[in-house]
Amino acid sequence: MERSSVKFESEDLMAKLSEAQIQFLKAHKIDPSLLYDASGQSSSDWRGAMKKIGKKFAFGTSPCGAEGHTLRSRHGHCIQCDPSRIAYALRFSKPGHVYILGSLTGKLIKIGVTTELASRVANVVSMQYGNASDWQPLAVTEKINGAGKIEAAAHNILEAHRVTGKSCRAGETHITYELYSCDYNNAKSALESAVPEGTKIFTKASQPVLSAFKGLERAA
Repeated sequence: MERSSVKFESEDLMAKLSEAQIQFLKAHKIDPSLLYDASGQSSSDWRGAMKKIGKKFAFGTSPCGAEGHTLRSRHGHCIQCDPSRIAYALRFSKPGHVYILGSLTGKLIKIGVTTELASRVANVVSMQYGNASDWQPLAVTEKINGAGKIEAAAHNILEAHRVTGKSCRAGETHITYELYSCDYNNAKSALESAVPEGTKIFTKASQPVLSAFKGLERAA
């Protein structure tokens, strides 16, 4: 089913959701298969169950304090009060490519997710991500499901190497957190540990370029 044609045809589901909730879910193109019935359960119970079976949003939860809504993300946020939580939750389940970019001038590594590598590299360069404009692709995975989850796992592995920087979007300066001061081999190893077994990872740079990123780490 395409997300643009989300349908709520289950009688059981229709009976448990209000018309306002159904319209909200349709408006935000949330597929019914991502919903979990949390009726009568404690927050710790439904959150644990959702994580186990891969559901993204719960209904039938305790009402939120602001408006009494009962649609929440797996982390307990009211998605009706703050719809931005929807995109964040869905990002982890969407398919995509996990990439490694590198900047020699900044002595930086960036790991992220994209559906089209060339345009993402151009975007990172244009934003001067981490105050660098010489970003280049070093490696990228084949298209995989749950790319955002894999990205997060790789980030966790590299946490000790995380550094902050700045980027420029729409004329505004933002703090960036998805930057690492580490050897390319460390980044590649983290990605290999995070992806499912058998996932293909393609090298996107020549051996001389990759060698330049070995031993590359900012002085403490």
